[in-house]
This record gives sequence, C-alpha cells and structure tokens, in this order.
Amino acid sequence: MSRFDELLAKELEVQVRKAPSDEEHRLQVGCVRWFCLQYPQMAHSLFAVPNGGRRDERTGAKLKAEGVQSKAQKAWQRQVTADGYKYVVCRSVEDFMREVNAYLQS
Repeated sequence: MSRFDELLAKELEVQVRKAPSDEEHRLQVGCVRWFCLQYPQMAHSLFAVPNGGRRDERTGAKLKAEGVQSKAQKAWQRQVTADGYKYVVCRSVEDFMREVNAYLQS
C-alpha cells in the first residue's frame, strides 16, 4: 500500500467514525428534571460542578442542564461516604428515581 493510500484510508476512517454519544448528558438531564419536579423544595440540593473542557455556548448549556461530572469522582465518593452520606452510581433514570425515593423516604 502506498503512502497516499494509507493517508486516504485514514481520512476515510475518520469520516466514518461514529459521532460521540450524548447518552450521559441525556441521562443527567432526565435525572435533574425529574428531581426538580418530584422534590421542588429540594431542587437546590442537586448540583454538579463544571470540570474542564470547552466553554462555548453549546457546551455551557449542556453542562448547566446535566449538572456536570467530576474527574475526581472516586475522591468525591471516598469523602462523602467517609462523612456518612450515601453514594451510588445510577445508569438510568429509573435507577436514579428508585435510589432517591428510597433515600429520602427512609
């Protein structure tokens, strides 16, 4: 394969790559929306801290809507559990609803 063919193949590979998924963003937005509707008196208690990355208008809107993830999630987990708080990772809105309801109704 010639150098040109290799470059062309790489270019085609880049063009057919799957676009990044916004799955985590959509999950977080759903969780925040549900929580604010279900527990409006506690809406101020659910938040996330922006952490690195671009800060253009589109990204800023996404970060605000989802509450944002932290690169130091493991450190945060150790600290909050050491302080006596519950820490869980939810992979669906249903998981989030179940965990929040169980925690707040206990």
